[in-house]
Amino acid sequence: MLNLELKEQLKEFLYDYYTKYGLEDEELSTQLFIQERLKHENLAWLFPHEKPVFLKRILWYKVSTKEEIIKALTDINWWFKCVIVNPNSKFEEFTYFLDYTEEHGDECDGMVLYISTKEVNHFHDVVVPRLQQLYSTLEIVR
Repeated sequence: MLNLELKEQLKEFLYDYYTKYGLEDEELSTQLFIQERLKHENLAWLFPHEKPVFLKRILWYKVSTKEEIIKALTDINWWFKCVIVNPNSKFEEFTYFLDYTEEHGDECDGMVLYISTKEVNHFHDVVVPRLQQLYSTLEIVR
């Protein structure tokens, strides 16, 4: 049996260990990867869940090559959110918003890619068939 003070210290250590509040909390290689590709910084909250109270800023960086995309998905997976914006549009007027995250529950267990769009019919009629051609094991949950 642990005393209450030791329990609180362990809880605080584990919380700090698993929580990242900013880019400066990441490894140097991750910081450099993002800083070299940084395109936009804001506080615009595009996510379906509540905005965290500790949020300092949101950094948006551009990945261009297949290798960069793979690195972003594998090495920076918790931070990988993607906004696809037409060249002359405002950031908040995104065409697609992709959120790659881990989920555990009745519907899914593991890594999930959420895709939000303002053009649901276009996505369903044009993009989904193409994705199904590329990935035979693709499962789409609405």
